[in-house]
Amino acid sequence: MKVSETFWLNVIGMFQVGSIAIGVIVFFLVPKKVRLDYIELGLFLIGTLLIEVTGWTVLLTLHRNTNVINNFFDLINLPLLLLLYRRRLEWPNKNAITYSALTFFLAFAFINLFFIQGLHGPGHYTSFVASFFFIVIAITYLFNDVRAQRLKRPMFWITIASLIYHGVTIYIYIWQEYMVEVMKNNFIGAWMVHNSIGIVHYLLLAYALLLARSEHILRSPTLN
Repeated sequence: MKVSETFWLNVIGMFQVGSIAIGVIVFFLVPKKVRLDYIELGLFLIGTLLIEVTGWTVLLTLHRNTNVINNFFDLINLPLLLLLYRRRLEWPNKNAITYSALTFFLAFAFINLFFIQGLHGPGHYTSFVASFFFIVIAITYLFNDVRAQRLKRPMFWITIASLIYHGVTIYIYIWQEYMVEVMKNNFIGAWMVHNSIGIVHYLLLAYALLLARSEHILRSPTLN
């Protein structure tokens, strides 16, 4: 019996939820000082897990569109990680740059949410803008890490995770409307790639937190 694409999409989606759960568990297992230092990442992982579990529950049990759930989470996704990088980027006027980027993104996201694609729309315009910002931030921070020879630091792996994930998914967001509306493609294959890359992304974030824990242990004889 031939297994449908939808079945494999659901399987990969469940593995992605599992990878996010691993990140959340690791976040709560690291020392308190590490949690506070990476609080934005922890909130991002917790929020992502709640959204994914809620979305899959609604989709598989009620068979309802989950775009509205994902669209609202997009409003805090980029801001949380922008704030994480704000404390680490060595930019002049970094606060002004960060909050200007946040203002632009949130203004665009709200306009798209309520006036362009709508609450129940796919929201890929907002996702594209978020991915663009992520890529710019990741490349900038990665360049700073290479120059400062800090390639084993946790933020390096957080940056690599973001660059891999958003470097791939931005192309999905670019072509989504054309493939669905013009080519009448169900886009399941693309979302299988999206979720597969997501597994790598969230596991790398968990690894980064473990690395932060190891660094903390090396610096302190006792765990906080």
